[in-house]
Amino acid sequence: MYFPDISPYSYLKGASEPGTLNVGWLHPEHPFPTGSPSEQTLVKILVLCRYCVNQTRGTHHCYFCTDHPRVVQVQSDQGIICLGSAEIRVMSRAGKVYAAPTLIYHYMKNHNYRPPNEFLEALDEMDLQKLERFE
Repeated sequence: MYFPDISPYSYLKGASEPGTLNVGWLHPEHPFPTGSPSEQTLVKILVLCRYCVNQTRGTHHCYFCTDHPRVVQVQSDQGIICLGSAEIRVMSRAGKVYAAPTLIYHYMKNHNYRPPNEFLEALDEMDLQKLERFE
């Protein structure tokens, strides 16, 4: 599934706030910006993957991996997280909402995908400790 970065969210109708923007919906037919993510950024993305939204029954695999794994899994402090069947939300203090597939973690870590600066800034603004208090 491909959507350009910062385009209006339209994947699951009625499953997001109006004005939500896409980030990280990649496909090999479309080039994407690259850069090395910080460890702090990856940790924040992984925390959000634990609190995913819009869980679906099927999974998307990574089209960039040569072995095309059926399910991309990541080991976290909380156990194994399966990526590719849900989304995360990043909210800026200014009220913008960004929707990304959970595979964004894999894309950033393994394929050096660099999300737009406004997404990264919103991620930096988020207090993820508030999420973790609800466990």
